[in-house]
Amino acid sequence: MARQEVETSRRGELIPTRVAPWLVSMAVVAVGAGWLGWHLRVANDPSRLIAKAYTQQRPFEFRIAGAGHAAVRLERAAAGSHFQRPSELLEAEARIARELENDPSSRRWLQLRARAELLAWDPDTAIATLERAQAQEPGDPSLLADVGVAYALRAEAQNRAVDYGYAIEYLSRSLKATPNSPEAVFNRAVVYDRMYLYEDGALEWRRYLEVERDGAWREEARRRLDELERKRRVRQTALARISDRPELLLQRIAGGDDVEPESYLDLVVTEWLPNRWNNPNYERALSALAARFDSRHSDPWLRDVLATPRSDRLALGLAALAEALKANLADESDRALVKAPEAARDLRATGDRAGALRADLEHAYALHRAVEGAPECLQKAVDVEKNARAMKYAWILGQATLEEGNCRSLLGDFDAAHRDMDRASAQVAQAGYRDLELRAAAITQELQTDSGN
Repeated sequence: MARQEVETSRRGELIPTRVAPWLVSMAVVAVGAGWLGWHLRVANDPSRLIAKAYTQQRPFEFRIAGAGHAAVRLERAAAGSHFQRPSELLEAEARIARELENDPSSRRWLQLRARAELLAWDPDTAIATLERAQAQEPGDPSLLADVGVAYALRAEAQNRAVDYGYAIEYLSRSLKATPNSPEAVFNRAVVYDRMYLYEDGALEWRRYLEVERDGAWREEARRRLDELERKRRVRQTALARISDRPELLLQRIAGGDDVEPESYLDLVVTEWLPNRWNNPNYERALSALAARFDSRHSDPWLRDVLATPRSDRLALGLAALAEALKANLADESDRALVKAPEAARDLRATGDRAGALRADLEHAYALHRAVEGAPECLQKAVDVEKNARAMKYAWILGQATLEEGNCRSLLGDFDAAHRDMDRASAQVAQAGYRDLELRAAAITQELQTDSGN
């Protein structure tokens, strides 16, 4: 029998000079099996599967954590088809479902389930799932970021601009804890763009380029920044065309421009109505806008204002209404509190119920801005909403409902305030008042901050 030979190492250890080949083979197999097992566990981890599914068929513009870059490929209408989903997403969903059967309140598995629901364009269910996860870890920044994406996705899926306000709030809270999260910065920049907050969006894209290192994502961000700057220039050009000279509006209409009457509403109240009898062009421009409010937004308010017969007291009332709005725009609530009731009295005396209701709205806003005016503000806003609904004045209806929410928030009734904001957003979205809808989203964001949610 062969004698096992040994030699002494420098440290005095006995080291075999020969190792049986089968031992080497077993070691190699063991190491290989261990590596393969580890690799399969990592590759089949649901978080990686979801990230891979996103990259294979990126279904929306927002980012999710850990996913590589890809172009947006899957249309929303097709996203609900089970057979068109990536196999990785189906595999992840099955694993997540099994894990949640064993531990229904697991924060990790609930968050992964919500991400899978987002990829399936189901933001309502994702929001509900994330609320359950937040019950375990309320301030977790990754959960807050996912909630922000869920609200942004619902804003797109259901045409609910108010949800963009919620999205900004949750993404901002996430970034407060993790300020250099590329995904959260990217997603907030996209939402700013959706809300036409081009200045904020440009700042956010530049910030993103400072924190992102991935070349493909950086290239997309540069393209988005360039496009946003183009939009900003276009908007500045459009705003420059909104002149206080009514003849320029008439020229735009004659030239076939798509004139949005909502953009002229402040100018109508502050300048053109008080001067309507000084120049025939004022009356012609006002009539043209009234026709557009009626046809585009089913809102007869300006038409009804113009129908009131001319009188000295009507002129006084329209002048007082103009001063009330100017005061509110300048945040001079004390002056508005004088001028708005004055305008309402004069306009009602002439039979101009439409103009008087706008004066009541300015009164409600001034009360909201005044110190300790919240209880009276709420009652005034409720009355304006009731009358605007009866008279089918969609813009005043939406604005009055927003004021109800503002006043309730001042009184500390945040749940009711949120319901008012949701109602207002739905009202103005139905009427097609995009500017007012985005204002509702911005107010909702502020309300989220004030209520500590």
